[in-house]
Amino acid sequence: TAATYAIKCSIGFIRVDHDYVDGDSFEQELLIERVVNPLNCLLDCASIEVDGSDAKHGMYIEPMLVADFKKKYPNKEPESFGEDEKETKSYKDDEFINVAEYFEIIEESKEVGQLEGGDIEEYAEGTEYSAKRSMVKKSVKRCVLSGCDVLNETTFPGIYIPIVPVYGEEAWVDGKRELYSLIRKSKDAQRMFNYWKSLETEL
Repeated sequence: TAATYAIKCSIGFIRVDHDYVDGDSFEQELLIERVVNPLNCLLDCASIEVDGSDAKHGMYIEPMLVADFKKKYPNKEPESFGEDEKETKSYKDDEFINVAEYFEIIEESKEVGQLEGGDIEEYAEGTEYSAKRSMVKKSVKRCVLSGCDVLNETTFPGIYIPIVPVYGEEAWVDGKRELYSLIRKSKDAQRMFNYWKSLETEL
């Protein structure tokens, strides 16, 4: 699906998630999920890596039935994410609202030292180390948001934003990245072909 959207409209996305293996287990497994609408994904605009591994934040907007929302979040008000507050309204159970999953990389810096035996520990004054360095520990904060509430806040297991872009053709124009679908540069040629076929038919 992601490759199809990269061909048709220059970008598609793959999602990575996790869930319990079954209803009777505490073991979890990673899941690779397709994104049926790439316009529902927003990824850090400063990211340039082909797999999005350098992204610092990202968002996935998911449509949800109001009835399902009330069942999953019984103490929260169903309000669609991204709507103007002036246009708030009461939703029926069979209507859809948008719920957003927001991901952000949290970085913590600390000094660590390597002991003679090779073990690494947090740097402590007065201890002799064979080497020391600054280390950055990364974690991924995950928030589920409605239009007016933080519905859930957890830490995603990993160090990358779990939204993977699949790009079409990439080009840099005046320092700005442009993405092209397979058909973007074929439009003029197709128009010319259509014109001559119309003229041929007319003649």
